[in-house]
Amino acid sequence: MSIISSVFFLLGLLSFKDVKSNINYNVKINYTAKVNHIYNSNSEWKRIELKLLNHKSSPSKLLLIAKSFNFNNSDIISLDLIINKISNKGNPGEFDVENYYRSKDIIGISFYDNTNNSIDLIQHYRKSGFNYFINRIRSNLIQIIDSNLNSNNSALAKALILGDKTSLDKSIKQDFSITGAMHVLAVSGLHVGILLSIILYVLALFSKYLNKKQAYFIAILFLWFYALITGFSASILRATFMFSILVFSKVFSKSNNSINTLCFTAFILLLINPNYLYDIGFQLSYLAMLGIFIFYKIIYSKFTFKFRFINILWQGTSVGLSAQLFTFPLTIFYFHQFPNYFILTNLGLIMITGIILSIGVLSIVFSKVIYLNKLFFILFSFVLILLLKFISSISNLPYSVAYGFNLTFYEVSFLYLIILVVFLLLSANKSIGYVLPFVLFTLVYIEYKRFQNLNCSEIVFFNSKKSLFVVKDGLNSKCFYSGDIKNAKYIMNSYLKIKPSKVSFQNINKYDEIDVSNKNININIRNLSNYTLVNINDEKYFLGESVNKQELDKFENYTLILNKNTSNLPVIKFINYLEDGAVFYDIKKSDQIDRI
Repeated sequence: MSIISSVFFLLGLLSFKDVKSNINYNVKINYTAKVNHIYNSNSEWKRIELKLLNHKSSPSKLLLIAKSFNFNNSDIISLDLIINKISNKGNPGEFDVENYYRSKDIIGISFYDNTNNSIDLIQHYRKSGFNYFINRIRSNLIQIIDSNLNSNNSALAKALILGDKTSLDKSIKQDFSITGAMHVLAVSGLHVGILLSIILYVLALFSKYLNKKQAYFIAILFLWFYALITGFSASILRATFMFSILVFSKVFSKSNNSINTLCFTAFILLLINPNYLYDIGFQLSYLAMLGIFIFYKIIYSKFTFKFRFINILWQGTSVGLSAQLFTFPLTIFYFHQFPNYFILTNLGLIMITGIILSIGVLSIVFSKVIYLNKLFFILFSFVLILLLKFISSISNLPYSVAYGFNLTFYEVSFLYLIILVVFLLLSANKSIGYVLPFVLFTLVYIEYKRFQNLNCSEIVFFNSKKSLFVVKDGLNSKCFYSGDIKNAKYIMNSYLKIKPSKVSFQNINKYDEIDVSNKNININIRNLSNYTLVNINDEKYFLGESVNKQELDKFENYTLILNKNTSNLPVIKFINYLEDGAVFYDIKKSDQIDRI
């Protein structure tokens, strides 16, 4: 039965198509819209999610980047907009913005500066009703946290309890990313699972007055109230719904199958919104739970310990291994990195996050009680500092994160096939000797691919408004850029995730001519009137924004790389950034080897 269900699921996945939008892109049109959500930001420019009310088809959400936006959630407004399609630039290692916003039903992006136009208010949001009540609760919680904690602890507390990461320092986000703990900063399945355990533990103290079914029912009500005050984000909605169904099936069903229940919750959520299937959080959440349900008992049963504390640590380790086993192929596929100390990180997070949620909730509940307020917030600050120290110490360990992974969809599918084979062998009580060859083959293959990325030699011309390219020679890279170095570093950070190397930057506009040479590569860069001539191992590349035929006719055997469309080019090879994205060349062969 499960095989038949999987086949139908795959057929549905292959046949699924996006809903075609009837939006007229790149044309200024007047729209009536409802303000769905305003993202908190310290920047002058704000990100706003709008619901287009005069848009007939679904989805009809729009991302607006606006300056001096003085409206509130649920306001209905009228404004003139030019909507642009959200598209990837094609640069290696870049974040897939198309897929990200598609999973959120957002059809386009628009930039708005009210110095040139105005926004008309049609209807102000009502300061009453259920949504207003929930927003007031959330605002009060934020005010309580901000008034009792310093800026760093307050930012971390709001991320851990309310899922609001806007105030977090970039260095803190980077440490969490390196250690594989970013999921802690987004209120999701980990928070809901820990919170459920805490609530059930507290309710167990009143077992004389509450039976098991009543306790579970009250716990689920608390979970949904928590989901409401955290803003009902997609991640918290998924997790709350998933745990609610799992709890109900456990309590009210005589024959409970956790995997069937998990798949049922995924099925219902995909009926509500098929685009959830493309949401990275959705994929990782369900794969992590599936890994725990399938592998936890198998892994945990392999070792037994007499000491209770060690046994508890092994339980946590087994949970972390089970979840990581099912999520690591997608993790390296999307993020091109792997946290080497994930077992240590998961153990610490399971313990510390539970304490933080417990003390955090108590701090908020007793915030109006003078002495208890001070006591709980002192404890709260202490555990928040402890978490930061723990994450920072792991991120600073040698080889804390491995970069250089760049797997294809088919390679990821093959990895999951290997995982399935390992499961079948372990469930059949086969010895480690049967499983070990598959595990070793997988590790060797992934590391071989990574070794190739580390040691390759190539030229990459990036899709950028200003000229930007990198020459990689094994473990060393030279990045040449014009314009803003921040843009160059931003694009290079994505590239370095899949092609790690030691990089140095050179502004090509500062000098009339640049020469860089070593035993493998000779680079000469000359700034001409309308172009930059780049000569790499006698292969010529012209970088510019327009064409001057008379000037180019003096040269032979060159490649012209432009930043915008131009027709009738007198070139041997023409690459348009805006359509084709980044272009790769092999240094030794001097031939184009790939195009995104």
